[in-house]
Amino acid sequence: MQINDNGAGGFYIYAPDYDIERTFTCGQCFRFSKAHDSEYKCEYRGVAYGRFMRFASDADGNVHIFGAPRDEVEGVWIHYLSLDRDYDAIKKQVLCDFGGHPFMKSAIEQTGGLRILAQERFETLCSFIISQNNNIPRITKLIETLSEKYGEAIETEYGTKYAFPTPASLAAVSEEELMSLKLGYRAKYIADAAKRVSDGVLVLEKLNAQNAREELLKVLGIGEKVACCIRLFSVEDFSSFPVDVWVKRIIASRFDGKLDPAKAGAYGGVAQQYLFCYERELVQAGA
Repeated sequence: MQINDNGAGGFYIYAPDYDIERTFTCGQCFRFSKAHDSEYKCEYRGVAYGRFMRFASDADGNVHIFGAPRDEVEGVWIHYLSLDRDYDAIKKQVLCDFGGHPFMKSAIEQTGGLRILAQERFETLCSFIISQNNNIPRITKLIETLSEKYGEAIETEYGTKYAFPTPASLAAVSEEELMSLKLGYRAKYIADAAKRVSDGVLVLEKLNAQNAREELLKVLGIGEKVACCIRLFSVEDFSSFPVDVWVKRIIASRFDGKLDPAKAGAYGGVAQQYLFCYERELVQAGA
């Protein structure tokens, strides 16, 4: 992979099949929004790992990265965007694991440019606790509110942005104060998660595909679906297959109830995102 200076304060990588739009709108992250004033074909701006970042694609198949020096682009952001993974091989494996199922094949053909982001673990933990029985606009608003109140300010040419709070800063906030931010019953879950991480009871850096499920289920308010999301989107356990109402409908209507998430393969989580994204687009199109 070659990283090139784009002459505009950033870097670019040739990745013609990378779909920034679907990657940032498929429900895996909540801190990025589409830039409608961009000179690029598609651009998303937001905060991750304490930095304000811009990711854009152009008409020539390049992915542009703005907001970090070259060594950090190489060490953090290439991996964050999943540009260092062979998705051609992953898609072939997914289709094989699904027995060449025609709906899976169509999902890959339509949404295969989507990538799984390698997100910061504490933010992902809190984000998916907040996601329970919630919709994306409200999840986004609650995460922004937490960041504005307890996160570090980041000055940018687009105004002041905020990093997600550290475990210690959130652990110092009372459950009552969290309740006042309209987190509802989730306030006690956020308080418990922050305290566990801040106190070293839950060491997020030590989570892996073998131990993450067991450790995450010890956190107040985290069930199977939320644990699956955290595993997939931050622990990088690509076999983790979250099941929500959309996926239940897909299993029933597209696979005749015969799809077992536990047997979806090593890249079951990638398959789940293709299926979820494709089904949602079909519904939106009235298909």
